[in-house]
This record gives sequence, structure tokens and C-alpha cells, in this order.
Amino acid sequence: QDACWRLGLPGQSCDTVCRASSSDFTDASATELMLSKFLPMDVFYNLRAQPEWAVLECLVESEGRFHRASTASDAPGASDKAQWSYPICSLVCPCTSPSSSPVPFASTFSTSASQCTTDFTNVAIVNGSLVMFAVRP
Repeated sequence: QDACWRLGLPGQSCDTVCRASSSDFTDASATELMLSKFLPMDVFYNLRAQPEWAVLECLVESEGRFHRASTASDAPGASDKAQWSYPICSLVCPCTSPSSSPVPFASTFSTSASQCTTDFTNVAIVNGSLVMFAVRP
């Protein structure tokens, strides 16, 4: 399923994150760890990986850790992925895809609902900035 993955702010539901970018939540599943697409690699590799927990990837920036998404039917948020949130979690949310356009890669450790990535990306330098482009099959 085609999705634009967005990183929310702590405590935001995916419905809120997606609507902030004029898109809707979609029940897509990632084929890889999507959080790594939003952070510089040196920052990502310094985060502590925690066990799978909720139905969506969760970044706990204040504690330098993250949880991978769980596929368990009783995982937190399983009954309503779009509305579920947790106060200290920045969720990685699947939203409907907007038109394809270059998306700046995170250059600092920050959470921004405006960043978007898909499962497959190409990275290039454009006008001196590192940019990720969605690759459509």
C-alpha cells in the first residue's frame, strides 16, 4: 500500500499528524524501519532500540530511544491506529501520499510533521542540500 510516512510530535495521534499535512491516515505497513528515514544516521545509531511495543513506531526523543512497531493483536493502539497516541511518543505515521516532490532530509535531530518519506527512496544533493525523492515502481 502506497503511503507517505510522517514523524509526529510527542503525544500526537497519526490522524492529527496526517491532517496537518492535508492528508489522511492509511493503514499501511512498513517493510523496513521508517524512523531511520527521518533522522541523521549518527543520531539514529545513537538511539537505544527497545522491544516492539505499540502498533506504530515510537520515538521517545527525550530519552534517546525508540520502539519498533508490533504486529501483536493486543499491542497498544491495535484497536484504533489512527486515533491512538502516547504522551512521550513521536509516532511514525502512514498517511495518504501527496504529489511527489523533493523532501528535505533531516539535518538535525528534530521531529517534524512536514517531513515525508516512502518505503523506497533515493537520496541526492540538490543545490547543496541532501534531498530524498520517492521512487515509484
